[in-house]
Amino acid sequence: MMPAAFHFSIALILLGLGIYAALAGAVAMVVGVDARVSIRTTRIVGAATIVIGLSIYLAGNLLLVAALFGDPV
Repeated sequence: MMPAAFHFSIALILLGLGIYAALAGAVAMVVGVDARVSIRTTRIVGAATIVIGLSIYLAGNLLLVAALFGDPV
């Protein structure tokens, strides 16, 4: 079984990656409109990236809670 410190560090990495991915999705939406890319394509790619980023962020939160308050399963 891994120590809680290991899970804590992985959780912090996931939190950071999740935030950056969600921000990248928002930037993709803005840049796509400015670059005259199809609005539909811009919305699909931007929304998918935001959802992936928020999923990574949620995984980081769950791992952080497990590291702080109990044994990770």
